Amino acid sequence: AGGSPALDALPEPALLALAHLQAARDGAIAAAGREVEAARAELDEEKALNRLQAQQLHALKAEVRRLQAAAERAEAPPEYAKNLVLRYLELTAGESREAASLFPPLATVLQF
Repeated sequence: AGGSPALDALPEPALLALAHLQAARDGAIAAAGREVEAARAELDEEKALNRLQAQQLHALKAEVRRLQAAAERAEAPPEYAKNLVLRYLELTAGESREAASLFPPLATVLQF
């Protein structure tokens, strides 16, 4: 009746069994397709989470470096700061280049 000659020769119960088998296979393929899509969606979420965590890690590392630098500046001995200020004051009276060169370490020690 329009099908393949081998299938036309099968009795109706065998054809029904093959149809059920094919329907089960089609259902399994559809379920596997849904699982693949769910896994892809989960993978996309994990990738986004990894990107966010990488950004947070970068920001945290920058903050740690900033805090370490601030701690190092805070640990500068008071005698060193006093000497810098005195030398700067002595030199600013004459407006020398050396006074200008003392400003960066002085600003660092005084946390400007």
